[in-house]
Amino acid sequence: MRYLIVFLFFSSISFGQSYELIDPVTQQAVVVYSDAMKLPKVSAREAIKDCNKRIEENPQDWQAYYIRSKSNQILNDLKATIDDTDVLIKNSQLLNFAYWIQGETYTYLLDYKSAIEAYKKALNHYSDPYAKAKINYRIGLCYIRLKNEQEACVYFQKMGDLRDRSGFKYAKKYCLK
Repeated sequence: MRYLIVFLFFSSISFGQSYELIDPVTQQAVVVYSDAMKLPKVSAREAIKDCNKRIEENPQDWQAYYIRSKSNQILNDLKATIDDTDVLIKNSQLLNFAYWIQGETYTYLLDYKSAIEAYKKALNHYSDPYAKAKINYRIGLCYIRLKNEQEACVYFQKMGDLRDRSGFKYAKKYCLK
């Protein structure tokens, strides 16, 4: 039994870590796996150091700005996250990711109006119906936090049939149509 526990411990370390985060909009715990964030298999601090070096060598390494913004978000350095996404937006690079990350970050800062603005801009850079539904869902949740259920319902309706998925249960709660 002891060997099984040791094996499971080392397996969990080698196959990625998970973090339990509180979603600032829904106030529910969400488990996020570091592998799902597509970050290098190093700590966020090491990723930032690597990205700083990459950006110093090539100020147009847009992927480095993206990775650094996600790493800063993990470390809760939200101002740095916004700064990196602003660089991407100013240079019209990775706009889908930049606006999405900004929306998330403004949500963490409880700045729901700015989050809505960023998410609305992100909508223009996605064509996948599921991604668009997810963004509309997040916009709706921001409106819920602003106590504007009517506007939230508008965005929940834009999700179409995808509202029926279990991950979008709040859409059904506020908008039964």
